[in-house]
Amino acid sequence: MTRAYNVLNLTRSREEMTPFEYSVPGPGCVEILEIGRSMRFEVQSRKRKIRFEEFPNVALLDFDDLDFPLTIRTFRPGDASSPWNGREKKVKDLFIDCKIPALYRKRVPILFRGDRLLWVAGIRIDHRARLKPETRNILRAELI
Repeated sequence: MTRAYNVLNLTRSREEMTPFEYSVPGPGCVEILEIGRSMRFEVQSRKRKIRFEEFPNVALLDFDDLDFPLTIRTFRPGDASSPWNGREKKVKDLFIDCKIPALYRKRVPILFRGDRLLWVAGIRIDHRARLKPETRNILRAELI
């Protein structure tokens, strides 16, 4: 039995999540076997107006400031992102603020370029990876 925020989970055994790490060599789809999901990547040229998708599982990133390979992996202690206010925020604190139960935190894929966090899938884009007025190429990442 575990308690997470205001939910009580009754299970027969405590499942431990296997950490995962996948390389993303280029556009296409990467299957994340451990969580039964995939992540799709597409590079697009920026048009005059961008229709921002209001789906939490889609991220539009500034590809002018990135290149492949990227990495998708589980959360590790010490991971941090830069939110809009410019101050670094630990991913653990982000999970706590969003009330993500500890049992599920290792199921959230995190996208990196080297050691630079880009996107906590479904939760937040790192401020440094956001689209800017001068962005010409966009990386559309989608958790499916």
